Parts: sequence; structure tokens; C-alpha cells
Amino acid sequence: MSRRRKRLLILIGAGCFSMISAAIIWNVLKWYREMMCLANVHQLGLVMINYAADHDERFPPSFGALLKEGDWPLRLEYFVCPSSGKSAPVPCDFPADFKTGERDLLDSVEDWGTYVMVKGLKHAASAETIIIYEKAGNHGGKGRACYFDSGEVKWLTEAEFQKHMKAQETKLRDMR
Repeated sequence: MSRRRKRLLILIGAGCFSMISAAIIWNVLKWYREMMCLANVHQLGLVMINYAADHDERFPPSFGALLKEGDWPLRLEYFVCPSSGKSAPVPCDFPADFKTGERDLLDSVEDWGTYVMVKGLKHAASAETIIIYEKAGNHGGKGRACYFDSGEVKWLTEAEFQKHMKAQETKLRDMR
């Protein structure tokens, strides 16, 4: 075999190896972002359950109220899904005391964050009640991270999420 052919085969092999490696790295990064998203939702859910334990089993009225009122182990980054392409607005003196200053930042968590808290719920209403979920579109529309009142974190496809939320809204409406 000529040198030229050997070089060509080596280049083709190196190119194939590079493309396969890039595909594996891409999938690992995607998986990592999804796991970090689930971890964020889990951390927010745990803090909400602790808040409810101190407030007659009622969840906070907003994420901003949660940050202002407690000394919770939260970072602003927990309110943003790594797959969203967004980042948390971090003040220069962060972590500052949430109870003072930066009120506009805390009052607007629902605007800049990528997670949603279902309002008006009490803890232990139902283990199957979603209390936190991800805004649509963070994972290419394939699904959402959800935190249930039982303390469980689940990944639901978009169809499963829509079906679950519709049933949850009907159930909560009937309870009122």
C-alpha cells in the first residue's frame, strides 16, 4: 500500500474517531444538564417542604417570598435550568442577606427563573401533586422536571406533564 493511501486511511480514521467522540461528549453534556435540572428542582422542593413545616403546612406564595423569609441553603442558580441557556442574575455582593437589598431581584424570580411553583397548595394535599415544574422548552420540548408533594422528582414527557396537570387542576378544583 502506498504512503498516500496510508495517510488517507489514517486521516479518515481520525475524522471518524473525532466525530464519534464529539457525539458521545454531546450526549454526556445533555445528560449532565438534565441531571442538574432535576437536582435544582429537588433542592427547591426540599426547601419548600421545610418552609411548609414552619407555616402551618402552607407552601410559600412565591419563590421570592421563600428567599426573603428563610435562611435556606439556596443559590440563585438553582432557579435556572442548565438547558435553558439562561443564567441567574447574580448581584455583585452575592450571597448577600436576602432579607435586605436586592428586593427587585427576589420579587422577579418567577420572571427570570425557569421553574414554576404551583400557587395556593398545602403540603400533604396529595403525594401525586406537582408543586414545582419546569417552564416549557428547556429540553427541546421533550419533557419537564417535576417535583411532587411526596418529595419525588420525576422527568415527565410533555404529553405526560400536560395530562398530569390537567388531572391535578380538576382534582384541586373539586377539592375547593
